[in-house]
Amino acid sequence: MSVTCPKCNKSFSSKGYLTRHLNQTTACNQPINCKKCGKEFESQGLLNKHYSRKTPCVDEEPEEKIISKCEYCDGIFSSVSNLNKHMRTVCKVRKRETKLEKEMAELKNMIKTLVENQASSVTINNMINTVQQNMYVNVTICNFGSEDLSKLNQQDVINLLKGQVDDFMIRMIEYIYANPEYPERHNIFYDPVRRKVLFQCRVDDKIIWKFDDIENISKLLTDKIKDYIHPLNSPYFNTLAGAKDIETANKIPQILCTNWGTPKTVEGVRESLTKVTKNEGFMDQVKIHEIE
Repeated sequence: MSVTCPKCNKSFSSKGYLTRHLNQTTACNQPINCKKCGKEFESQGLLNKHYSRKTPCVDEEPEEKIISKCEYCDGIFSSVSNLNKHMRTVCKVRKRETKLEKEMAELKNMIKTLVENQASSVTINNMINTVQQNMYVNVTICNFGSEDLSKLNQQDVINLLKGQVDDFMIRMIEYIYANPEYPERHNIFYDPVRRKVLFQCRVDDKIIWKFDDIENISKLLTDKIKDYIHPLNSPYFNTLAGAKDIETANKIPQILCTNWGTPKTVEGVRESLTKVTKNEGFMDQVKIHEIE
């Protein structure tokens, strides 16, 4: 025989079940609400089952979510622990930037001892080994772009013109910027660590060294040399023609018409500018004060 609860009219198979029903903490006629979604349940057991479901009973508001974002690659993670794990083991951007920071520190430590800043140049102490003797000299490095090419040895340039047309630019760049006999023009070199070209310049009355891509520098240097040997700007064509060296004179128009924007030229410029750092005393005597 079943018994009925006088409060909620729920039926039970025995008085024992009814008694337990009446003695429960929450009154039988009082619904139990979920604190998250507000849904009503008849018993605490049903509410607990509702709480233990795999899918949350209600989505949290977006503004209440704790979003963990990687400061290096902008990846979004559901928790701080997942973010930390990502940064320790996965984030390639962080690893790359950390590596670049270490390489920059190594570069600054590798290049030493700048002596004196001037308005348009930097005076440095440079060791130059000559055939006759080792001599210690003070050298003034001109800023990149302010080289006076009119002071180049004309016979040296003519000898370069007598060579192959397809590698003239590379030999010319090496002669101008990597020539150990003219350390004052050692104002640019290729940094294999950063894979960038480093060049000296003046900004707001301050001497600094700046980075640029090898492709940009290659075009800048080849254009500069083309302007230098152009018949309208230099005497080389007339000099060679006057000496009846027509074969060499005709190489100048060929050089001016050659496409120097090829990967082969860029690689040759890279190799030439790398040789600057191999000149005796260069890396030991120059310290970069500021890099941008």
